[in-house]
Amino acid sequence: MMVNQQERDPKHLVPPAIFPGVSMTLRPRLRRKDVPAYLASTHGIDIALSTLNKLATIGGGPEMQYSGRIPLYHIDALDAWAAARLSKPVRSTSERSAA
Repeated sequence: MMVNQQERDPKHLVPPAIFPGVSMTLRPRLRRKDVPAYLASTHGIDIALSTLNKLATIGGGPEMQYSGRIPLYHIDALDAWAAARLSKPVRSTSERSAA
């Protein structure tokens, strides 16, 4: 039986630290309250839940989908949003201002 790449990809396995009492589970979408922990543990980006709430209202946040009234964030959309927020790698502060 063939397993598609997404099912084998460990980034789609959410660590139990994010969801205490839950074993490694396949969760392609996260609720908004779980997004800050995912971004911090996966990308090192600290963002407050209140900031995500505001960005969902005014724009500029990660792409989301709704299941009824519940906003859900796909892992791939969170990864793309995090990558867009990060600068290119630099070796000194002078390289950053030139970019």
